[in-house]
Amino acid sequence: MLIANRWKFFVAVLAVVLVGVVGFSAYKNSGLSSDGSDSSALCPQATPPEVDFTVLNDVYTVFRQQSVYQSKVAKPDILLRGALKTIFGFVGVNEKSIPDWATDMVDQQIAAGQVDFGVIQKVYERMVQDPAYSVLQNPQRRQDLFESAVNGIIKAIGDPFASYYNADLYNSGASDSSGKYEGIGVSTRDENNETIIATVFAGSPAEKAGLKSGDVLTKVDGKSIEGCSRFQLTQKIRGEAGTTVVITVRHMNGAVENMPVVRGPVYFMRYCSYLVRLRGSFSYEIKYILTKKEYLF
Repeated sequence: MLIANRWKFFVAVLAVVLVGVVGFSAYKNSGLSSDGSDSSALCPQATPPEVDFTVLNDVYTVFRQQSVYQSKVAKPDILLRGALKTIFGFVGVNEKSIPDWATDMVDQQIAAGQVDFGVIQKVYERMVQDPAYSVLQNPQRRQDLFESAVNGIIKAIGDPFASYYNADLYNSGASDSSGKYEGIGVSTRDENNETIIATVFAGSPAEKAGLKSGDVLTKVDGKSIEGCSRFQLTQKIRGEAGTTVVITVRHMNGAVENMPVVRGPVYFMRYCSYLVRLRGSFSYEIKYILTKKEYLF
């Protein structure tokens, strides 16, 4: 249901992520050993709730109500194949290598002429049981997979005014509409089970320190980021301006480098938006952007 005054926020109780700009940042420098390393884990391991891909039906409903890209929203093939491509891409399988059993399941749903992401839930349940996709044995990675699927839908529709946040990032302030935070100034993407720097913001602390797009993030303050969620990384890398965080990256040429970055204020593109509540144990919500872009200096 479209609200007449499109410039106001519909604020839900909880809000969510799934990535637009995630400006990474964290707490104060934890301190390294003399060799710049630390064998302890960066992120404490806690078991997140199990994912439910049928919640994507609510995402679909939001787009039916809000998006101006109705020609694509109404097509089951675009949405379901977009989600399928994304979840297999998450585990390192390209579109041409998606197994026939998964493609057949989705094609049957498309032939029915209805958008129902219950079929993606069935594909997911089979993937979890398959040793070939062992990364999904990690509960946190399953949650990341769900969020990637939402992004896959947004990408498939091609709506430039939509992004997705999870409750943790929203509540941490990552989705703040102020267009400013204190951190290092990068956005990232997940690819082949690695966290890759997608964008280094112009004039940011990260740019000044020499971080580059394409660098693979491996450690923060000498501790491995393996098993960290995006929210946990955000909390570890963000921090008070003037403090230092050591980011270890593997450059595109294979060289590994520890790069001290002095945190500072980061300014970025931000939008006014709607927050629409979704059902389910995750209390997911879609963040739908309805106003023009503004760059805050």
